[in-house]
Amino acid sequence: MTIPIYQHVLNKCVKAGITEFCICPGSRNSPFIKILMASPSIVKHFSYEERSAAFFALGRTRESGKPVAVVTTSGTAVGELLPAAMEAYYTEDPLLLITADRPKRFRGTGAPQAAEQAGIFGVYASFAQDIAHDEACLIGEWNWTGPAHLNVCIEDPKSYPEIVTELSVMHSNIKRQKLWPEIDFTTLKLFFERSRSPLIIVGALASEEQPAVREFLLRASAPIYCEGASGLREDPQLEHLQVRTESAIWQLSEQKGYPIDGVLRFGGIPVTRLWRDLEERSGQLSQCSLSSSAFSGLSYGCHIKCNLSAFLPTFTLPADWIGYDASKFLDADKYRQTQIDQLFEAFPTSEQALYRAISVGIPKNSLVYLGNSLPVREWDLAAVKTPKAFHVTASRGLNGIDGQISTFLGLCTKVRDNWAIVGDLTALYDFAALWMVHKLPEIPLKIIVMNNGGGKLFARIYKDPIFQQNHTFNFEHFAKNWRIPYLRSDGCVPETSRLPNQVFVEICPDEKATEAFWMEYDALSKRRRVI
Repeated sequence: MTIPIYQHVLNKCVKAGITEFCICPGSRNSPFIKILMASPSIVKHFSYEERSAAFFALGRTRESGKPVAVVTTSGTAVGELLPAAMEAYYTEDPLLLITADRPKRFRGTGAPQAAEQAGIFGVYASFAQDIAHDEACLIGEWNWTGPAHLNVCIEDPKSYPEIVTELSVMHSNIKRQKLWPEIDFTTLKLFFERSRSPLIIVGALASEEQPAVREFLLRASAPIYCEGASGLREDPQLEHLQVRTESAIWQLSEQKGYPIDGVLRFGGIPVTRLWRDLEERSGQLSQCSLSSSAFSGLSYGCHIKCNLSAFLPTFTLPADWIGYDASKFLDADKYRQTQIDQLFEAFPTSEQALYRAISVGIPKNSLVYLGNSLPVREWDLAAVKTPKAFHVTASRGLNGIDGQISTFLGLCTKVRDNWAIVGDLTALYDFAALWMVHKLPEIPLKIIVMNNGGGKLFARIYKDPIFQQNHTFNFEHFAKNWRIPYLRSDGCVPETSRLPNQVFVEICPDEKATEAFWMEYDALSKRRRVI
């Protein structure tokens, strides 16, 4: 090889279609940085902290639909990329991890910055290559499904000549076609043979998948539960089929003559507790999932990996399939929803009512990023059903709180309002993320932290308060440390139209009102009323 290994690797990456890089400067990766800095056609982002940089790159990957690379130095910097790699693995996002390494002769010696980096990501890298000297970089063989890792051994950077060659971006429009298994109609037909009163759960969908799923839902005419990230939760065409009150689904369906005997899932693995609780019903009902991912999300049932946009329009329901009449079940659900709506009015300072107020105030066509389990679930419970063309999304590959604000910032664009709603512990966990805000000066973004004094999701699961990580921390200095405009609001939501272009908003719900809401909400499930 006539050019240095680092130049060769970057040339191959650009040729493969990677033209955006998140860079964490260090000494060992300085040769990469010099070339990238000399290449004005390359999009570059800089961060001092590798973990948040990797999650930011993950957000950029999701927004662009193309791989984005993270470039780090050697040592523990490489280990900081693992959380984002794990998330990208389960969401099958093409995140590229380029890690500089000391030469192979240092491995196992304990020399400074000489960690065992080759293969460090294990199963979480769908493509991995350890490269040294004149070895050819094979990144062109990566299929863009899940993360890739290039570990590049570099001699002392001072030993290389100061000649820097600009990268030539000639293939920026490259797109990889996803390979799909052979179309499997049989499995879905078997599901409909076994289930006459199915419930359909719709998880996260890409915008291009939504029309085909909508058309199928109308054909099947079965009750559906749509999560916010599906893009179909507020769809007026599906209003007559929507089930809104997930906590009472099993009880109401049995009472109203629609005993659910099967669950069909479209899209991403749902976050709703309804989905989690299906594990307890193994052997009691049929289950089938269809998505673009290889992951089924349950320990039982059938899974079809497919292109929903191509699969569903060509699938014909069995000629003899007639679903049970679900009208009484859906009417009962609508009545219960009116009761829940009354709770928002009765407890306006509760956390749940504040989520409703936030959804009212966010402008149409905004990105709404829901940052961890409680915001995702409370949005689905409380957000208005009015069609506002929100692009609701979340980072739910592992249902974790890591890197949420960083991922949100990577998703932000100039062409829309961008809103993140996260919990207090989630915000604390991603403190370094706000480094990037000042590097996005023209982008409208609002970060809302619902500060309920701890991990209140666990308050409804575990009695021991140790699981809640209770605290009395507030976020005023958190925001001011990064010189971001800050606003605190107790028991109410500020007028959203008057917020600055970029702002950090801390909303503190009334704890007693929140507890009272949940008590009344739980009581609704125990009441019996025939309508």
